[in-house]
This record gives sequence, C-alpha cells and structure tokens, in this order.
Amino acid sequence: MVALVRFRMCLALLALTVTPLAAAKGEAVGTWQGMLPCPDCRGIRLRVTLRCEGENCTYSMVESYLGTRNGEITNPLDGVWSIDKGRPGNPEAVIYRLDPEIPERSRNFLREGDTLRQLDRRRNDLEPKDKYTLRKVK
Repeated sequence: MVALVRFRMCLALLALTVTPLAAAKGEAVGTWQGMLPCPDCRGIRLRVTLRCEGENCTYSMVESYLGTRNGEITNPLDGVWSIDKGRPGNPEAVIYRLDPEIPERSRNFLREGDTLRQLDRRRNDLEPKDKYTLRKVK
C-alpha cells in the first residue's frame, strides 16, 4: 500500500514537471522574423519557424545576408529545438534552443511575450538588445 501511494505521488510530481513544458511548447509554435546587424553587409533578415508534433519539435530557419559583394546570400537551416529555463540574472527565463545537440550550430532565443531575442552561447544579451529581436508574424 505504501509503495502504491509513493508511486502515485511520483506520477503526480512528474505531471507537474511535464505539463508546463508541454504547454510552453504549444505556445512556441509559430514564425518570428526580424533584421539583425551584420558587420560586412546591410543586414541579416532572419525568419524562424518552430513546430511541434507530440514530442517531435523541429524548426526551419532562413538567414538572408543582404547587400553583400555577391548580392543576397540565403542560407536555409532545419533541425530540432528544445525549451530550457534560466539565464544569467533570470533563472525563470524561457529559452528556445535550436540544435541543442550540435554545439557549433546551437542558438539561443529568449522568449519575451510575442518576441524572440537572440542570445549568445552563454545565454547573455547581444548588444544592442533591440537589434537582435524577432517579432512573431504567425
């Protein structure tokens, strides 16, 4: 009987930890875009689309480098994404990580309302913050 009670308590605790993550992923599905700074071009137009089907969460991203010597250069990327919590100064921050298992490709985005703000690899702000913000379009 005691084992059954402990088992049910474990299931209840598991439900408490899984449910917010599932809810957060449901909110995450959408498309964000914006223009990011570029040191040797006019700007980087970035469009990120996040999708979830059950536990399978994927993204597609298109980076377009505008005004380069060779004209516009577009790089499409696809992969998986996950949700993490916490960053320096804000342990409750919701972070979307693209390609979390591939360190050289991994990117971090801070969710703030209907915007995503790109962060560095250590989850610190890129400056100026407003230049690294993507707005939700879908």
